[in-house]
Amino acid sequence: MQHVADLTPILDLLLLGAFVEGELQGVAFVTPPEVNNTGKQEAKDKLDEQLAIDMGEAVILRLEAYSQIKEANQPQQPHFYLNTLGVMPKSQGQGVGKALMAELHKLSEESPQSSGVALDTENEQNLNFYQHLGYSVSTITNLDRVKIWSMFRQ
Repeated sequence: MQHVADLTPILDLLLLGAFVEGELQGVAFVTPPEVNNTGKQEAKDKLDEQLAIDMGEAVILRLEAYSQIKEANQPQQPHFYLNTLGVMPKSQGQGVGKALMAELHKLSEESPQSSGVALDTENEQNLNFYQHLGYSVSTITNLDRVKIWSMFRQ
């Protein structure tokens, strides 16, 4: 049996968890529309600083390039943004990701501030999953040899 829970707000972000028989099998890390850019920038600056110390300047430059692509391709109107969707390998194909997305869609539909849900994927195999859930590709961008599909669902 599956159920989805908001595990905890982190810096005003949402972490949704999907449990099967009491075990966490999937997560969705989401930015809601009401999170202001100032808070996101402060958190990002702290993360960048730590990554520079731990992994070097090249990592920061790569993340910054990705961040610029991501922000340029998001809808202008307020929306939820799916940062990460992950499902344990043993639970893939069993509806866990779909349950997490259904909860995200419900949150978006109930929020007067949200016009929908945006996401990016670098994995072409994910396109059918998201399109089946009502997402459309808004842009396709390349970061070096990595193709990024930006998608939106109203």
